[in-house]
Amino acid sequence: MLKNTNLKISIIGCGRLGLTLALAISRERNPEISVVSISSRSDKSLNNAREILGEYGGNILFIKDNFLAASKSNCIFICTPDDKIKEVCDEIFTPAFKFNPSEVSVFHFSGLKKIDVLNSAKAAGASVACMHPIKSFASVYESVKTLGDTLYGVTYDKNDIKIQNIIKSLAGLLKGRTIFVENDKKTLYHISACIASNYLVSLLDIAIGPVNAFFVPSFFILFNVPCDKLISPLKNISGFNCNNSPVPIAISRRLTR
Repeated sequence: MLKNTNLKISIIGCGRLGLTLALAISRERNPEISVVSISSRSDKSLNNAREILGEYGGNILFIKDNFLAASKSNCIFICTPDDKIKEVCDEIFTPAFKFNPSEVSVFHFSGLKKIDVLNSAKAAGASVACMHPIKSFASVYESVKTLGDTLYGVTYDKNDIKIQNIIKSLAGLLKGRTIFVENDKKTLYHISACIASNYLVSLLDIAIGPVNAFFVPSFFILFNVPCDKLISPLKNISGFNCNNSPVPIAISRRLTR
């Protein structure tokens, strides 16, 4: 592992989250924080990563070996699906790990998983943390555009000053904000985030159903208005009300009506 104080980041996992972070960080061209390697088990994913990074990927190692990717860095981002985080961490921090773990920091980005899934890294002496973006990632390019001012739910050992400073540096680079989430409260935190994101989108989809059933022919043919646009004014004003009033007050009518 590199022994200087600059953050050299390895991103394990080429999904929308990993590539959003890779592109957002690389576009900043910050000499003190850079992406040095990206790994994925799939050639297709790596080719997609090369295409998305484009001109910013010239100095990045794209590789299928997680251990070798991690060995190029001093800051490891595990951006895999939740059920693979522990497996990947254990794969990297094995007896074959010949570097100084005390110089290494390891992050996962799951809203649900506790930092315990990084115990093999912690046991080896690395600093560990979770830095969960409270944000949906529909596409890489759009996510990069809207990443600024994102709130990150962060979990770490409060006695680890090094990891706290790294989180501040990363949040600053990404123009984000942080809120501390207790490790044993992660499940409740994740439930709230899911309701506010995926379930809310699902409710909007349900709301479009009656519009499809009763109004699409006349509205679409006469006014060329897609059915989802018909509920946009309600969606927008409801969001405005929730942002500016306590939620109970923001409810405009009783559901029984």
